[in-house]
Amino acid sequence: MRIPCCLLVLFTPVAVVGAAGGGPGPAGDLQTHEPPTFDPGTIDLGEREFRGDPDFGFTAITSTGWTPPDPHMGVGPNHIVVVTNGAIGFFNKDGTKTFQAPIEGANGFWGSVGATNFVFDPEALYDELSGRFFAMAAEGRAAGRSFVLVAVSDDADPNGTWYKYRFETTAEAGDLFDSPNIGVDDRAVYVTGDGFGLGANYPVYTFDKAALLAGQPPVIRKKLLLPTTTQSAGIPPVSFDNPPALYMLEHAEGPNVNAVRFIALRDPLGTPFFTTYTLTVPTYGEPEDPPQQGSGVRPNTFDARFWSVAYRNGSLWATHHVDPTRVRARWYEFAMKGWPASGQDPSLVQWGDLDLGPTVRTFFSAITVNAGGEMAVTAARSSPTEYISMVTAWRYASDPAGTLRNPKIEIASNGPYNSARWGDYAAVCADPAAPAVFWAHHEYALNGAWRTWVAKVDAPLRLGDLNCDGVVNNFDIDPFVLALTDPAAYRMAYPKCNILNGDCNSDGAVNNFDIDPFVKLLSP
Repeated sequence: MRIPCCLLVLFTPVAVVGAAGGGPGPAGDLQTHEPPTFDPGTIDLGEREFRGDPDFGFTAITSTGWTPPDPHMGVGPNHIVVVTNGAIGFFNKDGTKTFQAPIEGANGFWGSVGATNFVFDPEALYDELSGRFFAMAAEGRAAGRSFVLVAVSDDADPNGTWYKYRFETTAEAGDLFDSPNIGVDDRAVYVTGDGFGLGANYPVYTFDKAALLAGQPPVIRKKLLLPTTTQSAGIPPVSFDNPPALYMLEHAEGPNVNAVRFIALRDPLGTPFFTTYTLTVPTYGEPEDPPQQGSGVRPNTFDARFWSVAYRNGSLWATHHVDPTRVRARWYEFAMKGWPASGQDPSLVQWGDLDLGPTVRTFFSAITVNAGGEMAVTAARSSPTEYISMVTAWRYASDPAGTLRNPKIEIASNGPYNSARWGDYAAVCADPAAPAVFWAHHEYALNGAWRTWVAKVDAPLRLGDLNCDGVVNNFDIDPFVLALTDPAAYRMAYPKCNILNGDCNSDGAVNNFDIDPFVKLLSP
């Protein structure tokens, strides 16, 4: 069982300048997601860690006293915005921290719009469509009221003005609006979440994006209720390529289920309505709470909800953790085929498990895909003989279906973690300024206190390999010419290839300056 959500009837936009600054649960034993708790004794003020290439990464946020951290992230052309329970931080891509503030309280990030001391479950994204960062968090139990907090930067540099909003959700959620999600497309900003206290409804809210980008109260605000028994549907942070709807994805609950439900929200700023479709997928069940070395405490995995989804190039990618005997992160690619406007239904293209060994567990996963079709995932990893660690993996668009490359431990805890809350979120983002580079954000523990780690994940371009057969030879000449002269036709003819493989001089574009480097690759 899970509970409802709510919407926003009070708004207060403000422009603000940033400153520097137990055992496994049995299958079918469904557990409600719970908000974080605060213990000032767990605050970690230790120094951050940095690692250089080829395993570049850095500590982002050290324990704020809130458990779990719920790490999330957005990546822009030059900056990274990370959020956790208790903090928001801005970083250059070399790991330099330029800003950090609490997210709760009068002196916190949303203090100027009246945020109180219980702000949690934050998310961040970088919207390539508008060149802005968005941040969002829930606020609850404020004298019996609840809110959602939203902020948008005024440009691609987070170290400046943010427009900030506080929307009341009490009418739909009572005093607690939990596990919210935020997503954007060309026209609208979407907020969804679970509500506690007023029954089992799941509202979805839409706002006109143009007003929020201008720092104005939303001119158009809509809400509608999604009929559901599970709630917590995953939504893409950014819906690229102008799909006909906002796509949402919902799991089924039970010990052995083989279906997922697609939800399309259409006409978001007019008269919004839902269309749904249920698709058969490989069987899955409610996840095990995973063991870890050195402690009998097992992180609570809650259920098989879709913690992370992404939409690009006509495909919806998604990940959740499944299996009551050995929990594993599972991922999918679904072809959306223009559904529902096209009259064609979604289909399963491929799927796989992040299965790293017979005793290894993977959980609290996140997924993304870039413009060239390369995909990356991150997850937590543990086993009876391993402390909890952060892992990543990726794939080329042309790789065999269901396979991943280079599974890698980015950072490992140095001992057991004695809280049953890990995650609950994670993030992995495609770098908008660097083709085939991804950034991942997850949790690890140092001396028993949580920290979060940002890792750079490289899926190198295969320069000159324009037909994606793994080698550069004469068979690449015709596709190279097509990529050079008619990029749209190239993408149609080679949908599983990255056109930027033709960027043979690595200047960020495929043009006449790539001809000589391509010829040299043909005959080194």
